[in-house]
Amino acid sequence: GGVECSKERKLTPLSARIEINRIGKMKIARKAAQFISDNDIIFIDSGSTLGEMAPFLSKNKNLTVITNNMLIINKAICFKNLQLISLSGVYDHNTLSFVGDRVSEILKTYNISKAFMGTTGFSLNSGITNSTPLESAVKRTAVKLASKVFLLADHLKIDVFAPYTYCDYEDIDVLITDKDIPAAFKDLFKAKKCQVDVVI
Repeated sequence: GGVECSKERKLTPLSARIEINRIGKMKIARKAAQFISDNDIIFIDSGSTLGEMAPFLSKNKNLTVITNNMLIINKAICFKNLQLISLSGVYDHNTLSFVGDRVSEILKTYNISKAFMGTTGFSLNSGITNSTPLESAVKRTAVKLASKVFLLADHLKIDVFAPYTYCDYEDIDVLITDKDIPAAFKDLFKAKKCQVDVVI
């Protein structure tokens, strides 16, 4: 027999994660923004990759952005083309986001056309995962409400898992990543009818 170390990922503060593979994250965010249409009501999740979406939100007309992501709130607050809805809750300094039961309850009062989601990592057995229970609850609610769900995850999130699964592969409509994914994941996403977009 033998012992193999799992690839579970512990939460690194977002202030440190922002600079990890930033170019890849920016490319992913730019691609994600191409799926946004005029008059959309979108949810933007917490996370460093999602925070990079802010500069690309100025092009659409009558856009409504619902978010608990402080990076988005700070960067997009001056955009006159969008209605920015901030979800109130307990501020988490590690994730630079508002979390808690109150956030999920407020989120349930809105209709969402598209949700742009982040993740600590995704694996074949554990699905789409996150490091904290409060943040996972918000993510779970957003996925249930959205008509279409986009997962934004760079190659460092592939075959990695965290303690909390917030959704399964059949809940995801589009995966946007920055490098080709292993064959086993390609087969899984194809079976779940999930589109995979690899940015260059």
